[in-house]
Amino acid sequence: MRVDVAIIGAGPAGGMAAVTLARSGLKVVLLEKASLPREKPCGGGIPKNALKELDWDFQCVVEQKVTRIRYLNNFRMEKTYPISKPLLMVNRKKFDYELICHAGAIGKQDFSVREGFPVESIEERENSVRIKGLNGETIAADVVIATDGANSRAGRQIGLVQERAKILALDAAVEVSPKIFEEIKTTATFNISCLPQGYGWIFPKDGYLSCGVGGSLANKGLSAIFDHFIRKSFPDGGFKVIGKKIHPVPIFTGRSRLATRRLCLAGDAARLVDPVMGEGIRYALQSGSIAAKCIMDLFCGSEKNDSAEPAGARETNGLLAYSKTIHRRIGRELDLLYRFALPLFWEQPEFFYRKFFYEGFNYLETCRGLAQKMGLSAREVPHTLR
Repeated sequence: MRVDVAIIGAGPAGGMAAVTLARSGLKVVLLEKASLPREKPCGGGIPKNALKELDWDFQCVVEQKVTRIRYLNNFRMEKTYPISKPLLMVNRKKFDYELICHAGAIGKQDFSVREGFPVESIEERENSVRIKGLNGETIAADVVIATDGANSRAGRQIGLVQERAKILALDAAVEVSPKIFEEIKTTATFNISCLPQGYGWIFPKDGYLSCGVGGSLANKGLSAIFDHFIRKSFPDGGFKVIGKKIHPVPIFTGRSRLATRRLCLAGDAARLVDPVMGEGIRYALQSGSIAAKCIMDLFCGSEKNDSAEPAGARETNGLLAYSKTIHRRIGRELDLLYRFALPLFWEQPEFFYRKFFYEGFNYLETCRGLAQKMGLSAREVPHTLR
């Protein structure tokens, strides 16, 4: 099978890339190791402004709209804020599948999905990328977008990913009494430092709560930590935990190479995850869209390409400019959090909580102020923080 573009992984980054490419006229195949729709452990909270590129009615997969954020510091110093733009709560199984279905509706015969296609090996050649499935089938693509998650197999085989993600989180569905659910159904709770160098969360969904814990020092005994978190969050009992799932969180740990000439990483595979709060869906959607647009520029010579290089140079360098684009649009913000917010969170958790959450609401603005005090020039501060 020969295609213009192969997308590996059906998460938000892969789905957004597929949607963006669907109108391009390019022949695209999406490869997913599981059968769709598939379960995906995730809190599933998405800021409304992260969905601005979704230009169709996707409300059918929004299970709850959060209008208040509640913060605690290890069950103390509670603070609740109203928010003007709702935080949308989705079930990842439904949300991810909605993206793929929409891409299929637009792309029609130019877009196909291969479910149950685990990738065994991937090899970049001079004129193509060869993808071999566990069933022995080989697919040749001009370019590849690897969105195959935290421990990206494609990224490791090509040499873009050097090590596996070290942070773990545990998610579960929790049923509570109708009375409790009614009281908190529009409130998202973040319990900062309720475990060392980590936090717990409680997100309302469709008649149940999505709860979890995660942190850099929580890789052992995570189930017991979660049980303690739930018991203390609901001291009167009356809850039921369903389906605990542990998964890696590929937090951003500094700028790295995200592309070769014919393959680029997006979403969790590129480790585009807030290093403190673990938010990744917003960056997955954004990076999937950027990857698709970079590829469209390669094929179509679009004048919208961010690179100042002439068309011939772009063709020669392939997707190498993708890394620069990602680091300018996303990496600067994540790098700021990694260099300034994360050390504070780990070394002075109570000070971190006061400055970032208790005394104000804008986590990123607070980080910007700290960065400026520590000598970071205004030109290095992400545009989104200005």
